Amino acid sequence: MPKENEPVEYIQKAFTFEEADPTDEQTNIRRLYESLAPYVDTQYLRQLAARQLDLHAALRVSDRERKCSRLSMRFQHSLDHPL
Repeated sequence: MPKENEPVEYIQKAFTFEEADPTDEQTNIRRLYESLAPYVDTQYLRQLAARQLDLHAALRVSDRERKCSRLSMRFQHSLDHPL
């Protein structure tokens, strides 16, 4: 045991930080994130979700495009479920 004020022997070793191949799930999540990026501001979406606010504000589409999308979804629904 080293005496007081005596340096302790230390052996420095190098670490290798090799990246492992991503799993299928990680690859799928990355692809999903990349495909949503043009349409959703994901950072802002997280902030809105944390504050429990309306998530529509994080969409990167105009109100006009949003209204057209709603109309097309209603039209598709009426085709799928006729009276």
